[in-house]
Amino acid sequence: MEKEIWKWIITTIPDSQLITFISILNKGKKKQNRVAIKGLSDIERIREEQLKIFRNRIENEVLKPQNLIELQSLLKREMIDDFNLPDKSLGIDELYEYVTTTKASYTIVDLLMRLLISSDEQMREKAKKLYEKLQQDRELKQLPVNSDISDQNKEIAESVQLSDQFRHQIAKLTEEKNLLTKEIKTQKKMIEKLESELKEMNKELKKRDNELELRKNELSTRDKKIRDLMEKITALVESHGDQKNQIADLNTLLVQYKKEVEQFKTKLSSLNNEINLNKPSVVLIDNGNVIESLSKKKYNIMVLTPNDLENTVVFEQADQIWYATFRVTPQKRAKLKKLYGEKIVEFQDYHKLREYCNTGMVYQQ
Repeated sequence: MEKEIWKWIITTIPDSQLITFISILNKGKKKQNRVAIKGLSDIERIREEQLKIFRNRIENEVLKPQNLIELQSLLKREMIDDFNLPDKSLGIDELYEYVTTTKASYTIVDLLMRLLISSDEQMREKAKKLYEKLQQDRELKQLPVNSDISDQNKEIAESVQLSDQFRHQIAKLTEEKNLLTKEIKTQKKMIEKLESELKEMNKELKKRDNELELRKNELSTRDKKIRDLMEKITALVESHGDQKNQIADLNTLLVQYKKEVEQFKTKLSSLNNEINLNKPSVVLIDNGNVIESLSKKKYNIMVLTPNDLENTVVFEQADQIWYATFRVTPQKRAKLKKLYGEKIVEFQDYHKLREYCNTGMVYQQ
């Protein structure tokens, strides 16, 4: 019964009081915990024309069990000093007659809420009987309950009339929303695909970082010369204060030299990128003994041990496959030649392998 009474109260009160209830529920709460309605950015600043559309949804949100229980608790503090409860000795008929006349300083809606939030069981029972009396009285609509309630009834009637006008617009907006949802899903799939491609590109860049590290060594000599010049400048300042012109010349030379270094770095970076893209990839089957003596200027070399020959992905991606005859068993050599015949370059010993790699000498098998 109490739930039914609260439903009647929430659907009867004016728009302003309904929004006040929302404000009471949201007071002091974080954004994620506030009462919210889909389609409204700020329910407490809702416009009059929006209320005609969203009133039913706002009422349903307030009537949710958790929100209603919280509202009752908050109203108990808010309404405690609004007005005094009527004399307990008054009967239902007397109380009903009093509250539905202009003698009362409050409406029957206010009284029902005040009775329902009371901790006195007799008061809550009186609220139920008063509500039953209210429902039995068919002439209640003509009683001077409160001008706000009359206005509210008019607004409700207007809302019903306007609902048909907005129904088509709402359906159209819903369709547009569905289309946008599908489009968002499509865009998400494209983003995931691009992220996957970017991940693969990052892996490739990491591989080339190793090659660039070798080029940094070539720059170290230039960096040492710069440090030497700076040391000379410092020495001149400390021991030859009168040689300012020489220092100025050295500073000018140093600035020019730094520019040349930066230009060299730019050219070297461009050259490294071009070299890395054009160098053939090689898989060397070895225990790692010979790799330190091999030049990597012409080839990108990756070492696999004879026990790693099942790594077919690496072999398939390689341009050439090298090994010294004595490092691979005859059975494995036969299998490799069968699978990757044209890629195989076999050497009698390490000397032949180094000649092929470092000097470009073609090895005749």
